[in-house]
Amino acid sequence: MFVSLRRLRRNFCLTVSPGERTLSAIATIIAVSGLRAPESPARRLWQALARCHDLVFGTATDPTRDFYSFVFNRKAGLGALALVLLAAAMPSQGAGVPICLFRYLTGLPCPGCGLTRSLSCILHGDFARGYDYHPFGYVLLPLFAFIAVTVFIPKSSRIQLEELVRARQAHLRHIYLTLIYGFIAFGAVRIAVYAVQGLHAL
Repeated sequence: MFVSLRRLRRNFCLTVSPGERTLSAIATIIAVSGLRAPESPARRLWQALARCHDLVFGTATDPTRDFYSFVFNRKAGLGALALVLLAAAMPSQGAGVPICLFRYLTGLPCPGCGLTRSLSCILHGDFARGYDYHPFGYVLLPLFAFIAVTVFIPKSSRIQLEELVRARQAHLRHIYLTLIYGFIAFGAVRIAVYAVQGLHAL
């Protein structure tokens, strides 16, 4: 048996040169640059969503640029307060002035169409109509109110609150990602329904 193995090894050495063996070893180690397996559309979509998420909410490795730093910013608090006061001052049916360029050009509702009127209806106690205008008004109004309240608390307390919320970001991440992508999905479905049925935006 040892003789046959030695003979096979000798035959291999005679048929395959040392240079070919070296090139074969290099080819198995070094990956050819620029040649990658094509990615599926679902994976490309997920990567695009991940990049958009990092642009808006910051990466996990940069704690100074994330959703919580934005929420507990004084400018964000003042903006949320102005939005809540504007919704409270507006009539529940809206001001009657179209402000959505997408709606003006296409006649279809954008994902955010009806949101301000929804907030206004909720603040005026017209809850059913607020839901009809935009169901996410019931989700965003408490969030805007919470952000607005942070304007009136001391900076030290606001920092402590931010750290408290940030410590629970592993659970909150799933919540706000669900809300964001749910909001986008709702808007896309509503546009498709209005386009197929030939309806006009709210």
